[in-house]
Amino acid sequence: MLFSVQTQKQWVDFCTLVCAHPEWIDDPRFDTTPHRRENRDILEPLIEESFAPYDRAEINRRLEAADVPFGDLKTIAQFLEHPQLAARDRWRTVDSPAGPLQALLPPFTLESTELAMGDIPAVGAQTDAILNAIGYTSDDIARLHGAGIV
Repeated sequence: MLFSVQTQKQWVDFCTLVCAHPEWIDDPRFDTTPHRRENRDILEPLIEESFAPYDRAEINRRLEAADVPFGDLKTIAQFLEHPQLAARDRWRTVDSPAGPLQALLPPFTLESTELAMGDIPAVGAQTDAILNAIGYTSDDIARLHGAGIV
């Protein structure tokens, strides 16, 4: 879980709504952003302890209620199943030597343009074309194959 308390109001709400420790608000170790940074090694374990009784969903709900910016770190499986990726139509099926795979579109979009998501070639399937494109002749490529280089 990543979060960022950026304002005094967020600090007050974080202490009361998220952590249920209003006594932290005026604690001189934590009463300002510089003091919280200076005493991070004390504050972090206190926050972790206050989070411990709750699951991720409850901590997310509390951070949202406190209007504290946060990011919930996911496992790879959770990332792959994230509903936003499906809702934003970010997945495409591409073919590969191992069979069809789900591939994620690049993180940007171009208005009125579908980004190309071609099939994944087998190892070596494009070697000759690439060598030819960078200036190797057919004879050069044949020699490379004959020598076992490609």
